[in-house]
Amino acid sequence: MRPLTWWVVAACVLGSSHAVARDLGVQAEVFEIVEPNLIEFLANKASQVDWQRKSDELRESATRKLGQFAFAPLSPAVETRTRYIDPSIELTSPLTAPVDDGQGNMTWQVIYEKGSRVNPLQARRPVTKMLIFDPRQEDQVDFVAAVVKKWPTLIKPLATGGELHTLTRKFDGRTVYLASAPIIDRFDIQHTPSFIGTGRGKHEFHLAVTQIAPADLKADRAVETLTKMWDGLPE
Repeated sequence: MRPLTWWVVAACVLGSSHAVARDLGVQAEVFEIVEPNLIEFLANKASQVDWQRKSDELRESATRKLGQFAFAPLSPAVETRTRYIDPSIELTSPLTAPVDDGQGNMTWQVIYEKGSRVNPLQARRPVTKMLIFDPRQEDQVDFVAAVVKKWPTLIKPLATGGELHTLTRKFDGRTVYLASAPIIDRFDIQHTPSFIGTGRGKHEFHLAVTQIAPADLKADRAVETLTKMWDGLPE
């Protein structure tokens, strides 16, 4: 098979050496290419797009979709009152922490045994307070805006739903957070608005959750009203 193959190759090479180019003339009607160049077409289309407007539209759409949250099923408060909550937790395992042995060495030691009840307020008291409100209620929005303006670093506003970015603009650019289900459950929030802080006196190590009735939601007296319930209302 191998010798035959070489003979075939040789025949093809020798035969091709006698090939002569011939002008076959015009065999059919010739038409000019009229379709535009694809690259030029795409470049032309791209140059006609307002990319800044498209970018703004996409940004606005993303912000709207990401900032839209379903509303928590909370009703407006019908009376102003404070509930006190014990934030203590029961440890399911020992709690260890680095402890100074008195000689400058830090060693890990058990500071609370498993099953111990620990109140975090005995170790540290939060500086900020939370104010949960329903942004669909205009009187609540005006009240919260007034107190956040007075205490911008001490009060965190939490909306029960809606478009948070829109609320941020209403609050002069200050961030509005979402009152998520875990927060509502953890503090047993029942109505809006609810002001969450810490108690005082016999409630020093309790959380104070004060719900505010519509009659007390006067924006022009918001600072005065919240000052009275800063550490919870007397029982």
